[in-house]
Amino acid sequence: MKSIINIFLAASIATIFFACNNTDDTNVAKNNNATTATANAQNGAVLFTTICSTCHGVQASDNKNNAPILANIKSKWPQKDALIAFIKNAPEQLQQTPYGKALHEQWKNSIQMPPYIGMSDAEINDVVAYLYGL
Repeated sequence: MKSIINIFLAASIATIFFACNNTDDTNVAKNNNATTATANAQNGAVLFTTICSTCHGVQASDNKNNAPILANIKSKWPQKDALIAFIKNAPEQLQQTPYGKALHEQWKNSIQMPPYIGMSDAEINDVVAYLYGL
């Protein structure tokens, strides 16, 4: 009988230990993901200011009349993948989405957004993280 109680206690302690450890790992992962997302958005803000602001303005809500205003971009580009593809190669993507077609009609007599072939996928994702966070 004593050995059954010892086995039960050992199993209970192990269960509690592993349950607590899993929760801690989950919380650590969530905190790491939040920290990474913040760092990505911060890097995206620097990239936006350095590369994109020439045409779009320093703030995404600026209207320089050189390019579309990027405030509320999530409502205009609800599919992140479509926005990423557009940033990578805007001329190729202008006819791929309804919003891309509308942009083309509105801005066809202006300087067109060039393809950003020199930007890495991670950099483009960071810019999108920044824009989606506005």
